[in-house]
Amino acid sequence: MFFLIFFFKYKNLFVSVWGGGPPTAVRACRQVGAALDEALRATIDAFVKEQTDDLVQKSRRDSLTGLLNHRSFYDELNRELKVAERTGRACSVVILDLDRFKEVNDQLGHRVGDRLLVAWAEKLTHRLRESDTVSRYGGDEFAAILPNADKLSTETLLAGLASEPVHLDDLGLRATEGFKRSVVRISWGIAESPVDGTTAADLVETADSRLLLVKRQAAPQA
Repeated sequence: MFFLIFFFKYKNLFVSVWGGGPPTAVRACRQVGAALDEALRATIDAFVKEQTDDLVQKSRRDSLTGLLNHRSFYDELNRELKVAERTGRACSVVILDLDRFKEVNDQLGHRVGDRLLVAWAEKLTHRLRESDTVSRYGGDEFAAILPNADKLSTETLLAGLASEPVHLDDLGLRATEGFKRSVVRISWGIAESPVDGTTAADLVETADSRLLLVKRQAAPQA
């Protein structure tokens, strides 16, 4: 493909080589060589850029779910908080955690746990708005950034998750003697900027504290 593109781009030079006399042919060959070097460098540069861009994207993503990873979540959050400060609009942060996920891994195995994480990643992505950012925060925790959304509107947006657990049957799985639950639910905590803080660290800490409170209140069901 490279040589076809090169030929059609520089075909006049080939005509000069084939149709001219010896001096003309020498000059044309030199021109062809220089053009070949230029085209080859351009091809290599384009390939290197494509591979570099691909590596950058992979470094930002969680390999299992395809969501933004922990580091990229903070990059996006800091960016959105600057926008919120400039516009005077609210921005909400949500930390979400799968209920009793350790039991899933212990009783059904890590492969099942991975499938549940992927299922919840897809559910969260579809539930939230296109302008929102969903990431895998770590382990069985997810994190979401909701620009231009206060705590109340965020809670309303997430409310449907309580009635939309992931069913094991939907994943082609069944409860076992050691794991009798047929569904896996999720809990969350919300923090709103600037009400609960203006820095990423403060908002994540507040959201995480509220998540833990929800989990304690729901025990032993959660």
